[in-house]
Amino acid sequence: MLSILAGGLLLLWPALYNGWPFVFTDTGAFMFAALERWPQWDKPIAYALFLHALSWRVSYWGAAFAQGLVISHMVWLCLRVFARVDVVRHLLLMLGLALLTAVPWFTSQLMPDFLAPALVLGVVLQGLSPLPPCGGGLGRGGGAASRLSMHSPGGDAPPPQPSPARGEGAALSRGERLWLAFLITLAATSHLSHLGVLLGLVVCLVPVRKLCGLPAWPRAGALPLGAAAAASIAFLVASNAVMWGKPVVSPYGSVFPLARQLANGPAKDFLRANCPGYVLCDHLDRIGTDSDRILWDRDSPLWAGGDETVMAPEASSILAGTLSAYPAEVALNAVRDTASQLIRVRIGDSLIPDHLDITVLNNLRKHLPHEAAPFATARQSNERLHIVPAMNIVILAAILATLPVLPLLLRRACSPRLNACVMLVLLALAGNAVICGATSKPHHRYQARVAWLLPLMAGVALAAIRPPPLARPGHAAA
Repeated sequence: MLSILAGGLLLLWPALYNGWPFVFTDTGAFMFAALERWPQWDKPIAYALFLHALSWRVSYWGAAFAQGLVISHMVWLCLRVFARVDVVRHLLLMLGLALLTAVPWFTSQLMPDFLAPALVLGVVLQGLSPLPPCGGGLGRGGGAASRLSMHSPGGDAPPPQPSPARGEGAALSRGERLWLAFLITLAATSHLSHLGVLLGLVVCLVPVRKLCGLPAWPRAGALPLGAAAAASIAFLVASNAVMWGKPVVSPYGSVFPLARQLANGPAKDFLRANCPGYVLCDHLDRIGTDSDRILWDRDSPLWAGGDETVMAPEASSILAGTLSAYPAEVALNAVRDTASQLIRVRIGDSLIPDHLDITVLNNLRKHLPHEAAPFATARQSNERLHIVPAMNIVILAAILATLPVLPLLLRRACSPRLNACVMLVLLALAGNAVICGATSKPHHRYQARVAWLLPLMAGVALAAIRPPPLARPGHAAA
């Protein structure tokens, strides 16, 4: 527990350097949704509730610290399940991640981005953790047998239990599986891209297990994973029914991919071929090539009826027509955007102070006035994050160094479960790039938030390598 606590604190060094947890324009919307009880059309409510529950209307440092603890605990579980864990290994790996990767910059930011890698790790742990040994109900490797040995008649110890097979690792306890199921649900209900990654990983789990020589069905993890996916969808449907009167997963989600198709061109071609008949037909000359501006600029055509929620029904119709009329062009653009998203791993695009005085500072002044002054004097608020360019060089170097080293470490570790874990992580990185790049717009923060999983996998693989057994006395001479 002390190691997990220390690891969480290590991940907060960027927030301490800044003087306050990092925020983004969206952070203000999450604050507003909870503090004013005013839901935001473009954001699920789950992360707003998370922030509210952990700030206690006192300080948002509690939420940042909780985020660091979550990631530190996930790293501990990965070491325990896929390699070997102790305080030294865990803290060394946490120190490396804190200094060489983007993870501390996302755990230090009050945004649901930190939950994207947590979801991936939660799925691989649920789906790949070995079954607990018979009689060891706590999943700790025969804890019940060790307790019986303390009270056995005559003090005779039972025969030694066989050690786990190489690469087997330790099983998760029931409590840990419940915690991971809750965390996966929180992540999937905090951002729709996370839900897409979850469903994709669940579909890929059985084929990956078979490919890596494991039993196809994850007996211990199937129920928690299925429950987490079902609970995520149920929460989104129920919350949207209450907030918007629309019992669907995303009442206005079609606006985002429509903006991308308008920026890329196919949706504009569809409108030119099918106008009049849509509100956007009167504004074709005002549609630009930047999907962010199409979504958020106040003079955007999507605001012609008042706001994007008014355009949602029309957006669904235009999007469906575009996909049907121009499938090849849409697919080609999706491949291009996915490739662009895959290589964007810098931090900083969500650390700019644009509009933070309106979106965040106003909320603090009204509801947490004692936090307003520290926020206003933080480095981010005053554009003094001078360390970011150097950190981007370090982060990119760590990822590039991992790519050739990771296969060698996996070969030395010789662990089917770890191989499956890395394969699922790679699929998650690709799926994240497809969902974010092709349906929204390539941004560095979308891929940087999960790209640090590659150096993590290298650290876990290194910890999984076992030294060769020492020769018995006399055998060396022979």
